[in-house]
Amino acid sequence: MVDFPIRAANFLQKEEVARARADTVARLIRELNILKPQMLEDEQEYDLLQTRYPGNLCFQIAEARPDLKKKILFIRGSARHIRLSQELAAAHYGLSLETMKAAWKRQKPVQYKRRTKARSKRRSR
Repeated sequence: MVDFPIRAANFLQKEEVARARADTVARLIRELNILKPQMLEDEQEYDLLQTRYPGNLCFQIAEARPDLKKKILFIRGSARHIRLSQELAAAHYGLSLETMKAAWKRQKPVQYKRRTKARSKRRSR
């Protein structure tokens, strides 16, 4: 028989890990939002932005993953960066994309959640 407090503690720990992963995705979305208007699909521009924003996690991850670096280079054609941010976070943590998608779905920050019609009606009352 498994002790309930142990199971609850494991669940809470998993949720905290998922929240940290979702926060990483949110951070990467914010970084990519800043880079998008400045990225001109050029290696020189990429290098310039990398020196301008040395603390950006997306550049650190792209160093090890040339395929993701190409996606960052062509970010201007992207309307939203959730998928790319999830891919970058998956590479950062060494996890699958599906694991990052699940963490994002369960624990995304409030500002990234869609408003439903029911929620909108409740707030307007």
